[in-house]
Amino acid sequence: MLTEPDSPAGWIVFTIPPPPSANNLYANVPGVGRVKTSLYRSWANTAGWQVRQQFRTLPHYDGFVYLDIDLRRGMDIDNGLKACFDLLQTPNGRRLKHGLGIIQDDNMIDELHIRRVPADRPFTVRLRAA
Repeated sequence: MLTEPDSPAGWIVFTIPPPPSANNLYANVPGVGRVKTSLYRSWANTAGWQVRQQFRTLPHYDGFVYLDIDLRRGMDIDNGLKACFDLLQTPNGRRLKHGLGIIQDDNMIDELHIRRVPADRPFTVRLRAA
C-alpha cells in the first residue's frame, strides 16, 4: 500500500490537474509558427487558478529549488514536466503568459524527484528552497 508522502516544514504543497501530454502542448500553424494549443492554454488557466486558491499569497523562490512530484500512472514519467515547469515560472511576455511566478525559471530546479502514484491520487507538487 502506498502511503502519503511526508511534507516536512519548509516545503509548499499543492495539487493541480494532470498536465497534458507534451505531444499536445504546441501546434504548427502555417504562416504563424508554433503556438500553444487550446488544450494547453485551458489547462494552464485552470491549473493556475487552482494553485492560487490553495494559497493566501503565492510563494516565490529567487534561488534554486527542489521539486517533488506525484505522477499518476498512465503517463510517461517525463511527459507532463514541461507544462508543470512552465506553470511554476515567472511569466515572460508572449512566450510564457500563464506562469505563476513561483520560481524564476525552470533552470533554477536543482533537483527533481518523481514518484508514481495510483491513478485516483491527485497530481501533487512539493517545492522547497535548495
